[in-house]
Amino acid sequence: MTKYYLLVSLIAGFITAFKETNPQPEVITELVRG
Repeated sequence: MTKYYLLVSLIAGFITAFKETNPQPEVITELVRG
C-alpha cells in the first residue's frame, strides 16, 4: 500500500510538472507507455 501511494504521488508530481511546461501530448503518451 505504501509503495503504491508513493508511486501515485510521483506520477501526480510528473503530471503537475507537465501541466506547468505544457508539453506535447505525445511526450506524455511515451512516458506512460514507458
